[in-house]
Amino acid sequence: MTLDHGVSPLSGQAYAALGMITYAVLGDFKTSAFFAETAKLIQQSTRSNFMECQTLYLCADAFLNWTSPIQALLDPLRRSYSLGMRSGNIEYALWARLALGFEAAYIMGKTLQSISTALERMVDNMEDLKQNEHVLCARSAWQLTLNLRGLEDNELILEGQALKKDQVSDSKATKIIQAFFQSELYLFFAQYKQAAESALERGEQFADEVSGSWVLIETFHRAVALYAMARKTR
Repeated sequence: MTLDHGVSPLSGQAYAALGMITYAVLGDFKTSAFFAETAKLIQQSTRSNFMECQTLYLCADAFLNWTSPIQALLDPLRRSYSLGMRSGNIEYALWARLALGFEAAYIMGKTLQSISTALERMVDNMEDLKQNEHVLCARSAWQLTLNLRGLEDNELILEGQALKKDQVSDSKATKIIQAFFQSELYLFFAQYKQAAESALERGEQFADEVSGSWVLIETFHRAVALYAMARKTR
């Protein structure tokens, strides 16, 4: 459409989607980064805050994280959140906020207490805006930090103050994210057998169903769990 009719507010997102396909299907990170830069330049020319929020989030959190330091993606995510909240693109604004406040912070090694505090505030905001999938993802991440801080009676079970047992989702992506968080508890509390079993059960599903910077840490920690178990059983 862009080639036939010229640039429109949808053009930037279209190039971002092309970048996602290039890395996900072909594994070509260099070309996907080129499409991301093209998407951002095109989006700026259309002056659509609503669509720029979406384009910035997709580029920063879906595939540029494979070729850029996490720190380089913080400003685009902040801008995505700001533009989305101002233009009414609540869905993508809140995904950007979650990527900034949890995914990036967790990967960069921010303190668990600071991440917990940020997630608690996020949950309140997301519930006010009735974004249910965002709420479940944020609550699951918040519960993970509480468990890792030793603030739950059973630190190996992903439920408690932030996430109740009956708070479930029909979304396959959210279920896989929660399975990964559960595996994080097994790994960090040295339950390597359960962590390895969870890693094998998930396989490549996480990357297939979920986009975002947590794919990076999930891939690495899945390998750590399997290696740790292999050392015990060799």
